[in-house]
Amino acid sequence: MKIFVTPVPLLDKDMVVDSYYFRYQKGDNLLIFDQLHTQFDSSVHCELIELLNDIGIEAFTNGKPIFIPISNMHLLTAIDEISTTPPSSIIFKIDNSVLPAQNYIDRIIALKGGGYSFAFVLPNDFEEYLPIIELMDYILVNQTTCNKKDALSLLKRFPNIKSIASHINTYNMFNLSKATGYDLFEGKFYRKPLNIGDHDISPLKANSIKLMNVVQDDNFDIDLVSKIVEKDTSLAISLVSLVNSQLVSGQKIHTIAQAAAMLGQVELRKWVSTAASATLSADKPNEINKLSLIRAKFAEELAPMFKLEKDAQSLFLMGLFSVLDVVLDRSIEEALKIISVSDNIKNALVYTKGSYFPLYEFILYYEAADWTSVSRLVILNGLEVEDIYRAYIHTLEWYRDLVAANNKD
Repeated sequence: MKIFVTPVPLLDKDMVVDSYYFRYQKGDNLLIFDQLHTQFDSSVHCELIELLNDIGIEAFTNGKPIFIPISNMHLLTAIDEISTTPPSSIIFKIDNSVLPAQNYIDRIIALKGGGYSFAFVLPNDFEEYLPIIELMDYILVNQTTCNKKDALSLLKRFPNIKSIASHINTYNMFNLSKATGYDLFEGKFYRKPLNIGDHDISPLKANSIKLMNVVQDDNFDIDLVSKIVEKDTSLAISLVSLVNSQLVSGQKIHTIAQAAAMLGQVELRKWVSTAASATLSADKPNEINKLSLIRAKFAEELAPMFKLEKDAQSLFLMGLFSVLDVVLDRSIEEALKIISVSDNIKNALVYTKGSYFPLYEFILYYEAADWTSVSRLVILNGLEVEDIYRAYIHTLEWYRDLVAANNKD
């Protein structure tokens, strides 16, 4: 399958993920790009439904519902018969290509009767779409282009419809939209530090930072790692549970030192990287830890395509550390003075240069669904769309399995 696809989170007022929506681009259409609310051709739509059928919604959303954009043409097809995803997990997102004609209204009513929900992307001139709007479960309002006053007036007329403020790019915009009464929020605001400056680091974060710094050395002391882990109950439980899950029936590990020695340096370094990162982002929106892990694994998967196979583990760390500015509320330059990293990682994250930066730049464009820039880098670096697709899907499946294993523990 040749498709660029990324799930984008919608957050509630507490910055907890409520749902996701797909942003995607058919890989064969290089340099022909859809944006968030444009019309899609049927082949792209079928590929997206097929993707959910094949991979399962868990890999994309961890059980949360997902918004799928459809056009007026798609609405009139048997999309409910194609999909094997439970209707309660899908919200069809439509725009003003769906006119307030009876055939569209009847189709929406029929699909809602089958358990599907609907969202409408609000245009500036929306009065003629009221027969469509009153059937909706969600209304999306672009905070950078819509007439906010008219949009709020409409939302007051339909208080039972959930409102989504999209394109929220700063915390100020988020707070203003929240105060205005919106229910859900989309944008990159949550990926930015809340307050940059000198702040005290909590003891648990300091412990995790110390742990991460220790394992940066090629021949780190496993006993020292054990002593640091013993000071954090959640890390201690995580380590022992991980090792116990790998032992044959009847065997058990009962001490941190045993667990660390059993893993060995290579696997212990991997565990520290993911577990300590989760501790660092524990007081941030839950999507931050996911973002760091997805970036890390995607970077590792992309390494061969950028001829950086030997640096795969360092690229994994680069992805994890790319959110340190957010979790430590410092600039990325200041954050990387606290945690030791290689010059290659620092050059990519701080100075946007060096051998790692082209790969990191590609990841940033991909997660932002900037398909124009993604396709430019595909051509410049001689990448294959299908290889990228497989790498990203494998990344999502890896994260899904990681979450499932942690929940099981």
